[in-house]
Amino acid sequence: MPSRLSITFRLCGSVAVSHFATGCHFLRGLAIACAVWSLVSNAHAAEWVTNVEQAQAQAAQGNKDLLMNFTGSGWCHWCIQLEEEVFGHDEFQREALKHFVLVELDFPMDPSSDSEEPPAISKETQAQNEEWYEKLGVEGFPSIYLADAQGRPYAKTGYQAGGPESYLVHLAELREIRKARDANFAQAKQAAGLEKARLLNAGLAKMDIGIVMSTYTDEVEQILALDADNQAGLRDHYQREQQEHNNRLANQALHKLVQDLQTGSSENALQEVDALLAKYQPTGEIRFNATVVKLNLFANAKRWDDALAIVEQLAQDESLDKRVGLQLILQKANLLSLAKRFEEALASFDQALQSELSIGMVRVQTLFGKAQVLRQTGDLKGAVQAIDQAIETADEEGLKNQLQLIKQHLLANPAEEESAGTESNTPTDREENVADAESPDAATAEPAN
Repeated sequence: MPSRLSITFRLCGSVAVSHFATGCHFLRGLAIACAVWSLVSNAHAAEWVTNVEQAQAQAAQGNKDLLMNFTGSGWCHWCIQLEEEVFGHDEFQREALKHFVLVELDFPMDPSSDSEEPPAISKETQAQNEEWYEKLGVEGFPSIYLADAQGRPYAKTGYQAGGPESYLVHLAELREIRKARDANFAQAKQAAGLEKARLLNAGLAKMDIGIVMSTYTDEVEQILALDADNQAGLRDHYQREQQEHNNRLANQALHKLVQDLQTGSSENALQEVDALLAKYQPTGEIRFNATVVKLNLFANAKRWDDALAIVEQLAQDESLDKRVGLQLILQKANLLSLAKRFEEALASFDQALQSELSIGMVRVQTLFGKAQVLRQTGDLKGAVQAIDQAIETADEEGLKNQLQLIKQHLLANPAEEESAGTESNTPTDREENVADAESPDAATAEPAN
């Protein structure tokens, strides 16, 4: 089980999804390491529409659906494979065009107008593609969405081996979802009460739940209202799905915020975290992670009281793993030390030392943190005793020697201020450690030479 303090995100790779494989999954904005493959021939380009509004008009006029291909030209291996094995074949185009208007939404590595390879796309098209990417909650490339002429998706798929014939059979199966949706929705219009709720649910049942929760919000709200007492079991089902969907969206937004912070492009990070928490009302690990990000932001701004208030808030969660609880105690001790509330800091270090989990490197670093605070208060004897305990606890000879050097330095320089040691233990230096409860480095700064 991942740590409650560890924010993890899926990177580029081939991941099985439902009955097909979707390649190059990633949360956009990360640096990615997909292999760049040579561009394939685009002989069928005339059959693919890049303007979604035009595609919708064509679909409405021809009584067709949309096949929306979210692709990464020039860099996404599985996108290129899908093009070579399926989309580039005349057999596929002849049959697919009977039922779909083909829409390409490209996300090349360099979409600028100065780029020659892959082909440049206009800023208007870039904006349109980003809009639909966000609207449909696309998670990776290639992603193929099937939608009606109004742009309401009813199925999604991706790369699938087997060539054009197999892919066409796959698409025909997915089109049955649209037929079931329309038939059940039509009947629901004539029904009332629980019968209407059941028919609406039947229309949604075969769709991907992500599509349902992002696109069919009106139908979901009707079901919740019609089964308000959960007599049909639908209210509880959709409320759970709503919360999971909100958690996914919150996690994506949090990931983007963390990336922006790493590049220094987020000027209103605290407001963004608060907005994220208010909008999605995430629960569990996602809410915990968002709150930890907020804690770090307060600490980096030297707003010690606000940071400490969050530590206290997090510690109230009775479901916390004991290891995470210990890390919170140590984080509190560090913040109190930085706020120069030394007596309280020492009390927190002592509390941590009483934990059954305070063993090995965690105990060594806790004792070293306590020694730093004691030195700042002028208690040299106490600081040396804490270092001695750390030496006794350490099980690596190199670490023991390092701690011995620190002890010798303390004894040789009893009046020297340890400003350097204190500064090395700033929230900025510890930021990654705060977000990873598995790392003992989160306890306090490591002993320095």
